[in-house]
Amino acid sequence: MVIDYLIRPIRIVLIQSVLFVIESFLSTVTTSIIIISYQIIPLTTIFHHKKFTVSEREINNNTKMFIFLLILLRSIHGICFYNFLFEKKFRNILIKLIRRVKKDSNGTTTTILSTHIQWYWKSRRDPWASIDVNEWEPYSDDQNRIIEKAFRNNAEYVNLKESDYIIDLKRLIQMNARDSTKQPPIKRVNLEDQSHPTN
Repeated sequence: MVIDYLIRPIRIVLIQSVLFVIESFLSTVTTSIIIISYQIIPLTTIFHHKKFTVSEREINNNTKMFIFLLILLRSIHGICFYNFLFEKKFRNILIKLIRRVKKDSNGTTTTILSTHIQWYWKSRRDPWASIDVNEWEPYSDDQNRIIEKAFRNNAEYVNLKESDYIIDLKRLIQMNARDSTKQPPIKRVNLEDQSHPTN
């Protein structure tokens, strides 16, 4: 289902968001520690007790360690940020795809792509006419969605219950459940492809 494709990206985005917040917090803490470490020397000049005395070498080593840690955290922070942007873009693409999905009155799921496809059945509009003129009649919107969905699911047959018609998608014919002799051909037309006329 569509919701299954949505859960995983949302979960990834949430994880990346949490990591983004954590890395931001750690980066801020590391920066604060570095600032405090630079203030240790002035503090030791005020307090002459040995327990407050810190050698300059120790301060330099600690500063290097904090700077390295800050660079590391910033790198992770950047990776998480760009991953977050990637997941956000992927999520937006997925949401746009989901918006193209709608439910018809029968509860069947179809895509907007189906609106570019029209199914036709061949009929003789005037059986009393002297000239045998066959014309292509379009199926209704609901019938068109049902037939198109069955076609995309590689179904062999689809039953149009409200009209007692059975559509044979392999032989591309329409069968009348009450009269087996009536089997007009059907065809599938891409309305965006002007090279295939409907009549």
